[in-house]
Amino acid sequence: MMFMGGRVCFDTFAAQDSTSQIRRLLRSSQSKICSGSGVCLGGILFTCCARGQRFHQRPNAESREFASVMSPAPLVGMFAGGEIGPRRIPSRSRRRRRSPNPTPDLMGYTAVYGMISIHKVLVDNH
Repeated sequence: MMFMGGRVCFDTFAAQDSTSQIRRLLRSSQSKICSGSGVCLGGILFTCCARGQRFHQRPNAESREFASVMSPAPLVGMFAGGEIGPRRIPSRSRRRRRSPNPTPDLMGYTAVYGMISIHKVLVDNH
């Protein structure tokens, strides 16, 4: 559903580009968690039901990317028909930039990850 004054953004979708972007974003998240003396305890993945083996040409592509970057943290998730995640601001260049205060938005044909982390100090003291 579109409301007057709302934005519509279109992207091109290619499985290889998607996998590369997922890997880059997961590595960035891992780096942020580790730089704050944290450890990833696990993740949550909500991915569009139109993605998956048919799109990636291999099973479990998005969960495998999580496992390759965040191992040994477990991952749970499900396929969805509309994912909630941070809204992106379209830019004039081909690269997109994130809003400083991202607003949640309902999107489609996406993969949305959530990471659960804790400071290592709390883990080491028990």
